[in-house]
Amino acid sequence: YHYAKRPNSSLSTHANKNYYLLHVIKVEKLLEFYREFGELSELIEKKIFWLYVRIVYSSICRKLAYGDGNAKRFMEEVFASDLFCCLKKINACSYNGKEKLLVQILKTQNCTLIVASCRLMNCVKKHGYYMFAKIKE
Repeated sequence: YHYAKRPNSSLSTHANKNYYLLHVIKVEKLLEFYREFGELSELIEKKIFWLYVRIVYSSICRKLAYGDGNAKRFMEEVFASDLFCCLKKINACSYNGKEKLLVQILKTQNCTLIVASCRLMNCVKKHGYYMFAKIKE
């Protein structure tokens, strides 16, 4: 199917203070589900943590775009979380190039580098939407 995404018309484009928390609950429930049934393979765990990485970046990008609080303070909370501690243990070697780069940047816990990456993402998303969509694939 095809859909049209119009700037500022989608629910996903509005600021949501609970964006990160709601998505973290989803990641935690996925991990819990697979653990409960003994199906949490290394591959599934890496896919779930890639989802988590995307959520973290998306949350930071949203904070920067909407001026929603202090991105550095948010990142410090992320770095102190149990999920992030688990992410640091994941071997990023099997991720593709884009995924590996974003995981490695996040694992550095270098707020300046992470914010710079998010500002670049926001710029590409705003001024080169089709390029952003292609990269995101």
